[in-house]
Amino acid sequence: KTAYEIYQCDWSSDVCSSDLFDNIITKSNQKFDVIIYHEGNISNEHQLFISSQTPNMDLIFIDVKSSFPKTAFDNSKNLINYELCPPNPQSSLFSLGYKHMCHFWSIDFLEYLTNYKYVVRIDEDCFITKFDQNLIENMDNNKIYFTSPYFQEQDEWYVIVGLEKLWNKFISENNINPIKTFDKIKCPYTNFMVMNIEFFKNNTVVKKILKEIEESHGIYSNRWGDLPIWGMILSTLIDETHYFENKNISYFHASHNKTINK
Repeated sequence: KTAYEIYQCDWSSDVCSSDLFDNIITKSNQKFDVIIYHEGNISNEHQLFISSQTPNMDLIFIDVKSSFPKTAFDNSKNLINYELCPPNPQSSLFSLGYKHMCHFWSIDFLEYLTNYKYVVRIDEDCFITKFDQNLIENMDNNKIYFTSPYFQEQDEWYVIVGLEKLWNKFISENNINPIKTFDKIKCPYTNFMVMNIEFFKNNTVVKKILKEIEESHGIYSNRWGDLPIWGMILSTLIDETHYFENKNISYFHASHNKTINK
């Protein structure tokens, strides 16, 4: 097979429910690998059981704490930057594991998907009701590099402390004329996102700003999330003709009790 698209999910064995198979895999012309990232908490026995219950899907289990490139969920990255992005009572309520997840979906995942052209990320608490069956073909044919079923305003102030300052410094030092000002940024609801891995992984400016974000420790110090980070990257560096809000995808986000594109 030549599987260059991927269905991405994280942290739990219960992601492989019928809504994935019925609403994505059977309704697309593409061949999907189903990657389940976990923290070493899905045993080999459980992996075999899950696979036996989902014979129509090609499941790949990856332990992010032990697998190459071993950059994810690294406790040594949990550093505080009091000058740029200090923690506050609200941001400190988020666990280290949650911040690891934010770091993974902002930076690490690109290194885990070098053999794929596209990733479809769907969190474990998202239940799909409708999927755009021609999505990958349309993205490929029209040079669309990113899509999400929903875009929102910037994240809460208390989890983006210092992010605008880093952004201003970056665009100044790199002579970038941003497509949007920081206050106009729209952020993808990243619990469900589709991305052209090749484009972003090979984009020099994107790699550079992700490196500066990592070196700032803002994800751990103030809980910068993948939502504001990818919103900033898209709104600043990517022309709007190359990403869009896809209303042909519907799902229920259980942890937020929110239905997207009902």
